Amino acid sequence: MKNKLNLFLKNSFLAIAFGFILFFVYSVYSFFNQIKLNTEIIKLNNEFQKINMSGNIINSELEIIKTFLRTKFPEFNNLKNYSNLTFSSDSIKHHKKSIILLFIGECGACFDNEIPIWNEVYQKGSSQNYFMMAINASNQIDLVKKYFYEKSTLFPIVNDNGIFSNFKRYPFVEMITFVVQSNLMIEKVHISWSQNIEHTKKFSNEIL
Repeated sequence: MKNKLNLFLKNSFLAIAFGFILFFVYSVYSFFNQIKLNTEIIKLNNEFQKINMSGNIINSELEIIKTFLRTKFPEFNNLKNYSNLTFSSDSIKHHKKSIILLFIGECGACFDNEIPIWNEVYQKGSSQNYFMMAINASNQIDLVKKYFYEKSTLFPIVNDNGIFSNFKRYPFVEMITFVVQSNLMIEKVHISWSQNIEHTKKFSNEIL
């Protein structure tokens, strides 16, 4: 009787231990499976946000092109760079074409990524009597100072004095590029965003 009781207790212990091991293995498997599932959900959510953001940017670009293409670029005076040099729209009138980069967002990443592209455009355009400058109409007034000390841009960057403040009504847009004729007529419009630098490379090839 005692042997049977010991055998029963032993088998019960083994069964409980085996059950615990199975439960532990299943718990670990479920835990890592849940982590994997959560990771996939996060990835899908990030992709959705990118698609949604791209859609918003594309819609903004279409709206901006529709609004400003074949209209006159605003005339401006007394826009100063960090060296205190003054620029006006007369510079546009004295050149064959002008390329104006307008900063309106708060990120700055778009322009940082595209500086080599625009420096190349500036170098090639200078030989064709093109004028090029960037206007900072964003709330980051230190951008002009930043790029002045970095010496990363070949063309002048100036702070807006309020003339271009209405352009900030496009919440998903960081930078707008205008190609302007000597009579101030806007010939081309481009929107930059950090996740699609190829979009800007293609546009830059179309300018020159």
